[in-house]
Amino acid sequence: MTNEELFYLLQKFWPNTINGTHYLTGHRLDTEGKQLGEAFIQFWRLPDPQPSKGKLLDWWAQYGDEIRATVAGVHHRWERAERLLRADALVYRAEDAGDDAKAELARKYRQALRDVPQQQGFPFAFEWPVPPDDGEVQNVARRDAVLRHLDEATAQPNPIAAMSADMLPPVTLLNVNADGTTGPLLPPPEEPMREYGNLETRTPMKPPDQRKQPIVPMLGADGAEATDDDEPLPHSPGYEESIPPNDGISESSEPVFEAPPFQPSPQPPIKALGQPDVQATIALADDPVEKLRAFLAANPDVVTYLEENPPAPEPEPDPAADVGGQTS
Repeated sequence: MTNEELFYLLQKFWPNTINGTHYLTGHRLDTEGKQLGEAFIQFWRLPDPQPSKGKLLDWWAQYGDEIRATVAGVHHRWERAERLLRADALVYRAEDAGDDAKAELARKYRQALRDVPQQQGFPFAFEWPVPPDDGEVQNVARRDAVLRHLDEATAQPNPIAAMSADMLPPVTLLNVNADGTTGPLLPPPEEPMREYGNLETRTPMKPPDQRKQPIVPMLGADGAEATDDDEPLPHSPGYEESIPPNDGISESSEPVFEAPPFQPSPQPPIKALGQPDVQATIALADDPVEKLRAFLAANPDVVTYLEENPPAPEPEPDPAADVGGQTS
């Protein structure tokens, strides 16, 4: 039983399933790509129990002929579709050339291809129609030779016992899960570490008494941290001689120039009041009279407005009103 035949056998009982999603069928191959032994189920993901090998063989004995006919019919219909494409080309070329006789022969050949599934012995014993074109006859002969070679290769699969052990592919061990499905047999997972440690080397952490103790400051008698600043540090011989004078700090030979004190720039005298280049110095004047003169010189419209709109004089008080108020 080939991989394809096993797939059609499972489709007979589970028609709405997909090979590769609900289950996966396969078979082993030799170095030439030929099948080794019977096909088998690699994994099973349906809620129904996975059929055993004995159950598959019983189904195959019952439905094997029907499935072989189905598989062969599918293959021959694929081949007929390829030949119909070339038959259409024969008809079109003859019609374009205006050769009615060749066009009629091409149409009869095309119709004969369509009637192939209706022959008496299809799909095992039937005859392909002969094309009316010599070039197409040679092309069909080459295709028939390839198809016969493939049929012979798949009809007689090499048994596993005929292959040497070094040429056999590795065996994939299967495991039956708790839910009834199967899958590749994997090694059990490692026991998880329940202690702190290195996960790569799986080495647990040392106990506290074997760990390195942290460095803590030592306190003196008065509670202050004890220092060893006054004690000389151990150095290699010749360390003191290698220290440069002045601790390696050298003075610069470049002269240092001090910046002169800040001196504000002198303010220009106000000579041309009202000029745009002098307006900036108006605010610097200290005399209020000079400020007012500069403002009026820079804004002659203000002077014109004051001249045309003099302020109204204040009313003089009425002496009689004051006397009356006093007497009342």
